Amino acid sequence: MRTSSVSQHTVPPVYACYLLRSQAKPNVTYVGSTPDPARRLRQHNGQIVSGAFHTRFARPWQMDLVVCGFPSRLAALQFEWSWQKPNVSRHLRCVDVESPQSIHAGRSSAPLFPGDRPLVSKDRNGKRRTKLRVSVVPENRILVMRALLASEPFCFWNLQVIFFNEWAYGVWLHLERTASAPLFAKGRVTGRTLPATYPRIMCDFTGVSGTATPLASDTPWPELPEALTESAWQKQQRNPRRRKKHDEDNITGWPERMPLARSAPALGLTWEDLHRAPQVPPLPSLRSKGSNAPRHDDYACTTLEKTLLERSTDTPLPAAKQAFVQQTPACGLCHEPVDLHDATAYSLCPSRTHSCTDVFHLDCLAKHSKDAHPTPRTFCLPVESACPSCKGAPAPWPEVVRRVFRRAELLS
Repeated sequence: MRTSSVSQHTVPPVYACYLLRSQAKPNVTYVGSTPDPARRLRQHNGQIVSGAFHTRFARPWQMDLVVCGFPSRLAALQFEWSWQKPNVSRHLRCVDVESPQSIHAGRSSAPLFPGDRPLVSKDRNGKRRTKLRVSVVPENRILVMRALLASEPFCFWNLQVIFFNEWAYGVWLHLERTASAPLFAKGRVTGRTLPATYPRIMCDFTGVSGTATPLASDTPWPELPEALTESAWQKQQRNPRRRKKHDEDNITGWPERMPLARSAPALGLTWEDLHRAPQVPPLPSLRSKGSNAPRHDDYACTTLEKTLLERSTDTPLPAAKQAFVQQTPACGLCHEPVDLHDATAYSLCPSRTHSCTDVFHLDCLAKHSKDAHPTPRTFCLPVESACPSCKGAPAPWPEVVRRVFRRAELLS
């Protein structure tokens, strides 16, 4: 008889998908995934031997942004593959939200980002084959990333985007301001309401390694180094005589369009925008352990918040664990006893209120949270959960599950 793999599952502290942009060839980009973004960037730049074969011809590279908060390594790889190949990904298909069959739309629908650039290669037998690929300019990569963040199942994972330079953050703000409708209010296919805080946006303009220098605010507009470069599409849009007959507007099914230039005035990026940008990335270990730069750590208080971490300093950690699991509390919803030895079967207060000491079966909490926000369609899991006892602020459901597995790691 096979046993469930849930008990062996661990949530990685960080597993991020990243976007690289070549400094030698500004319109060449690369998308990958890694548990250590700082070390991976050093590999791409040749500072660490091996591990980055395909990017050796466009060095040096800089990391514009990362998407993190994935529940597993496999989930991050799914996002990475869809980001690299949006023209064949089943997650990026044109669907009619009003249609009852839209939730089942798959490969029968047209792609949001169809391939428009032929790539000629040869197979093992020497025969020529032509494939269509999507533009890899950095603006289009950000468009694809936004489409993935708005698509199922990624929009239900409470993902976070961290920007490492001012230009990438300016492109995000430009797309947010020019959008005809809020893109992250509901799931793109199912139409299910998403948390108001999604997606979580953070900035660290010192770079992933902590060695970059933020822009100095001594000019009317931020002087972006990227303003000196532009893509072929941007040149065509500025010169109507050279504009193609079928431009990008007639090809993609995504409602957003790339900015026409990379300067701060074209993006509408002001010093006030940069000063108001959230600057505290909450995920740990985005920088290598050997770096002197501060580490991004928000998970210091996610496991046994009210018991283990608030214990007396005279009590050793093993004794605190033993005292915790020996308790027999009752579920705050079904009032049945909760077995604290099975750390994956229960949850503490999802709102993380320090005065709340209630414990809930995980399935009871999920059913209660799902019934609190009824939807026309039936879904297996809730989007967010608030504590039924203290009525605190709701927490995204993926965050509740992450705390469960972190607690299981601490008790193991």
